[in-house]
Amino acid sequence: MDDLMLSLYVLLVALLLAVLIFLLMRRAASRREEALAAYCAQNGYRLTTLREATALEIRIEADGWQLISSMRAQHNSSGSGNSGWRRETEWFCTKENPLRQTFALQLSEGAADFDRLPSWVRDAALSAVRRWLGDEMKSLDSVRAVPFSGARTSVVFETAPHAADAALEPLRFALQGYHGALPLYLESSSARVRLHVPGAAINSAEEADQLLRVARLLL
Repeated sequence: MDDLMLSLYVLLVALLLAVLIFLLMRRAASRREEALAAYCAQNGYRLTTLREATALEIRIEADGWQLISSMRAQHNSSGSGNSGWRRETEWFCTKENPLRQTFALQLSEGAADFDRLPSWVRDAALSAVRRWLGDEMKSLDSVRAVPFSGARTSVVFETAPHAADAALEPLRFALQGYHGALPLYLESSSARVRLHVPGAAINSAEEADQLLRVARLLL
């Protein structure tokens, strides 16, 4: 009887702890949502949140651009059930600007000297990056690596060596202050601009602001 009571007591404590953790997480999530709504209202952005049983999408909009961040449940085809969440964040602007320079950029963790890599390793790495870029960007033949502080590297694709320097200089300072998820992919042309962060979803006003500080420089 004593063992049974002890087991019930342990089970009750575990249930209470689980409920407490759940309530604290819900409270923290609610505060983040309120802060994001206040941030959007303060800056004149339109905020839309779409909730489903297996998906959450946050959409922030202003004149000419949209930021869409989503989490969707992934189903394991082997039949073992959901295998996790697919996260993705994308910002894009389709407003044309004939003065906008054409280039693409990937910012990633780690410090890599592309010039010292064997050619087959370098080509394989660049091919992997190009798969995330739009068709218009895949024709950019000039490629160089730009080191960043904090053991981060940017791979830049241009029409010609240093052709995008005028656009990259202010962007470089903004990216130095970006501490969001990586890798980050950026595409710029006269027809449109796009930022893409695969594997990450925005959870706070701070994360949205960091990404938008970079994005607004491309308009």
